[in-house]
Amino acid sequence: MTDNIVPISFPPIYGKRIEHLYPNVRITIERITPEVAEKMLETNIGNRDPKREPLVDAIANGEWLLNGATIVFDMADNLIDGQNRLMACVKAKEPIDTIVVRGIERAAQITMDSGVKRKLEDYLKLDGYKSYTKVGSIGSALLRADTVGLTAAFRKPNGSDYTIKTQREFIRDNYETRIKPLVQPCVSVSNAYKGVSTSTVGALFDVFRKSDDDFNDFVEQLLNRRQTCTSVRILQNRLNDNAENRQGRFPQVMIAALIVKTWNAYMRGDDISCLRYRQGGAHPESFPEIVLGYE
Repeated sequence: MTDNIVPISFPPIYGKRIEHLYPNVRITIERITPEVAEKMLETNIGNRDPKREPLVDAIANGEWLLNGATIVFDMADNLIDGQNRLMACVKAKEPIDTIVVRGIERAAQITMDSGVKRKLEDYLKLDGYKSYTKVGSIGSALLRADTVGLTAAFRKPNGSDYTIKTQREFIRDNYETRIKPLVQPCVSVSNAYKGVSTSTVGALFDVFRKSDDDFNDFVEQLLNRRQTCTSVRILQNRLNDNAENRQGRFPQVMIAALIVKTWNAYMRGDDISCLRYRQGGAHPESFPEIVLGYE
């Protein structure tokens, strides 16, 4: 006796059928067990860092439904989309029914979302950059400085200011000449002085590097690797005080202004006894211009 199956009428296909243009692509609906999910995850190379997956409880409680989301493999059978869902399947110890797509070009991975929005750093990791988080922070700061002005690099960026494509292209074009040389000194300074962002010192150091030898000496003093002049010692004290004040740390534009004032005194051969920057009030200061030659 056969089951009484009620046929389902699907809506018409509105788009043009183009399967013939993608002969390597195969689409199936599969029940993925935790054991199979583990094997699929073994092919997970070059993907972004996994995110905390909220689906574990839903899968464990039998609430998972076939929803049209896909697990995607490239032409070499490497997983390029769906790692978080597969990890949730393993953790929940229950199978999931899902659509599996195989044979997608690996280059298409950068267009995928997987339910967790990709950030610039996710794309930079896929592009193969080391220290991709810092590269993204510095690169975005330089892009803002180039297009809007230096002080724009010290403000918290609006995520919609530049597209991911614009930022990636800028980083690609400027990585070797401008960004890569800044990663190590910027990370060292931001680690030494909590509250100083990598993007802030990145934007400043990009300008300071035009006086190359002076820049290296200034950074070495700031990191206590060389004998420190009076001006740099005062800056260190201000930055250390700021690092310990977790309730009300300086805004980045103030930190940048203090660093520039110290740099200018260093370049002029002056010693400063007091280091301050008046950002607001009745008589706010303009952001100081950066001295690049000896005066």
